[in-house]
Amino acid sequence: HKGKTHDLNMLRQDDPDLGILTKRLKSADTPDDKRIKIFSDLGYKKIDDIYPGGIHKQPHKKPKQGELTKRQKQDNKSIGKRRVRVEHAIGKLKRYPILGKKFDGTVEKFNLIFTVITGFANLKTLWDHKRKKPKRVFC
Repeated sequence: HKGKTHDLNMLRQDDPDLGILTKRLKSADTPDDKRIKIFSDLGYKKIDDIYPGGIHKQPHKKPKQGELTKRQKQDNKSIGKRRVRVEHAIGKLKRYPILGKKFDGTVEKFNLIFTVITGFANLKTLWDHKRKKPKRVFC
């Protein structure tokens, strides 16, 4: 998207084709056991309007001149544990200069470059995982 566009506006415009997942997410009649969990940051506060059939988990914001309850802090921690994997994956991709800066090429070129870079990142992850020595267990 060109210029400064809010993430939620991009989602509204693009509405990624998720096949059967999109039908479940868009239907408020989806049974609880079939609902999909969506973990997002506070930039997606109105995501319920777009996907009423999902279970939305967002961190609690600290109230002005107040504190979060113990339960809210626990919720934030569990949400953060799940989201950190995605944030780390995005960070790995942004280490490649072509993805970390403004891109001036075509969408097709970007898709090709993005596919190649994600392949490199996945390969590096696999390579690093195989090189790790197993931890010693002392009895």
